[in-house]
Amino acid sequence: MGGTPLHHALHYGLKKEVELLLRRGGADPNSATDNGLSPLHIVCLRDGDDEDLARMFFQINDELHRRVEVDARDRLDSTPLHTAIYYGNKNLVEFLLRRGADANFADKNGSTPLHFVCGREVEDVDLAKRFFEVCDRLNQPVPIESRDNSNNTPLHLALIRGHKKIVELLLRRGAGPNLANEEGETPLHTICQGDNDDDDLATMFFEINDELHVSVLIDAKDKGGPHTSSICSGQSLAEGSRCTSWIVAPICPASFSPPRATFGKDLENDRLDSKPRLTFEAVAVVERLERRGYEPVRDDALTIMQFFYPAEHGLFADKSSEFEAELPSRGFFR
Repeated sequence: MGGTPLHHALHYGLKKEVELLLRRGGADPNSATDNGLSPLHIVCLRDGDDEDLARMFFQINDELHRRVEVDARDRLDSTPLHTAIYYGNKNLVEFLLRRGADANFADKNGSTPLHFVCGREVEDVDLAKRFFEVCDRLNQPVPIESRDNSNNTPLHLALIRGHKKIVELLLRRGAGPNLANEEGETPLHTICQGDNDDDDLATMFFEINDELHVSVLIDAKDKGGPHTSSICSGQSLAEGSRCTSWIVAPICPASFSPPRATFGKDLENDRLDSKPRLTFEAVAVVERLERRGYEPVRDDALTIMQFFYPAEHGLFADKSSEFEAELPSRGFFR
């Protein structure tokens, strides 16, 4: 670690030794390890959410008139607040904010503490709520649409992780549903291209925006070109998704063209034990499109039909190498 005795004493939670080092040893409360970790970073990365240790650390330094850098940065420009959030230490998060930590400092990746809250591997909506509540009480504004270096907003990150409760919290606090990142991907692109199979996320996203009277752009194009509606409808068809009713209902039939390159690519092998259900639901989606006036051209038909007779998915065995030539006689499209 390359730290001082103070770093080590804090790491192991040795309060008496910490006090001795500060009061009698003249230990620097802001010294950094080889990785740029300050003593306060060490407090915040420990297990146990030890607010008492942090409180003692500040109290002793206050008595000694030594200033603790509450926004000290490590080699990645992460502050102790970033660190406390990363490790889910809620009490320390509140304590740091009350001690003056900046809720909006960005690290080298452009990630603010709110990005960290939303991008955690495990959803912690209580942490998110507490973060906002404390900042509100302290009159410290938190830009809900802050961008990291990839122009991702906290909403993008929450959707990538599938954190439904945090997504709802962000939307109700004013997060825009149509902001695009550097790839041109809106939150709706993120939902449709995600790895999770939770249709409720898409349904909830539309329901909340409807409730808030906020329009969701479904024809936004990312830098790759496809309309959001094409990606979503195509992926929903490939996965038999219930959320298709939200995507298909408003699209212009002429604008739908399932992207062959990515169509069904994320279909997981463990879902192939439900072939009859997938087949039934995929056909239902096609019928929904047709009721909207969609008439597939030959390329669209081939793209969709490859879902039923592909080498990699195998919903059915490929009964003919001349499947494309036989397409008009199959009666699936009229």
